[in-house]
Amino acid sequence: MNHPLPGKRIHLIRWVPSDTGWVSEVRAGRYLGPDDVDWLLDVDGQHERLPRTVWQRFVPKHDQPAPTAPAAGVLTIPTTARPVMEPSAD
Repeated sequence: MNHPLPGKRIHLIRWVPSDTGWVSEVRAGRYLGPDDVDWLLDVDGQHERLPRTVWQRFVPKHDQPAPTAPAAGVLTIPTTARPVMEPSAD
């Protein structure tokens, strides 16, 4: 099972039913260490055990890595004036 590094801040999400459909519940905290049954988090100084069967890890948009290099520009590829299938004169 893939575990984050202990001490790393992580975000967990679960979906719960409501009167209007489904709503998300998010918990963020410092990961305390590996456990195959529960997520062990320190949330504002309180230790919490969140079941892995209910809670999933996710990366919020503001924590996603930025690109390391700007996107390459569009290349101009030279072409012939005639269609590809037209036989050449020689």
